[in-house]
Amino acid sequence: MARDGGNRVGYVALCLHMFIAGVFVISAGAKVWGREAFAGFVAAVHDLGGVPVRFRVVVAVGTIGLEILAAGLQLAPTWVGTALAAGLLVAFTLVLIRGLRKRPGLACHCFGSGADAVAPRHVGRNVVLLAAAVGALGFGPAHGVGMAETALCGLVAAVGVGTVARLDDLAALVK
Repeated sequence: MARDGGNRVGYVALCLHMFIAGVFVISAGAKVWGREAFAGFVAAVHDLGGVPVRFRVVVAVGTIGLEILAAGLQLAPTWVGTALAAGLLVAFTLVLIRGLRKRPGLACHCFGSGADAVAPRHVGRNVVLLAAAVGALGFGPAHGVGMAETALCGLVAAVGVGTVARLDDLAALVK
């Protein structure tokens, strides 16, 4: 591995893929962490997404499954997982915009049992995540990244994931 920085694209790609994977793992995990979290997400699928009551559990479980799949596919040297992540983020962003316009005050439950109402910051968060996914698509799979660089990318991704997952708490601190 050259120490001249010649593999910057590999570093950026790896950081982006780790970031996307981490966000989807935390998001899916938080939704199934307990009965309250899952019930809140199922309700949000109906309330925000407009899914009929009889299909909301199926759609909720399917969404969680797709999040897990998108996260796992970030590890594969293919564009499929990142395209899936980008597609999910477009859908999630549209649902949030719909919720802001048609049913303000509803909780998103994007990261579990949080009861904060959908706000423009959630749409902004998803736009940033979508930009990361599009960037990862542009960079492609990470190749030729050493162990130390992988560890550093993991640390950078973990900070990003923590920031995204705790966005509502951070917003409350600045109020």
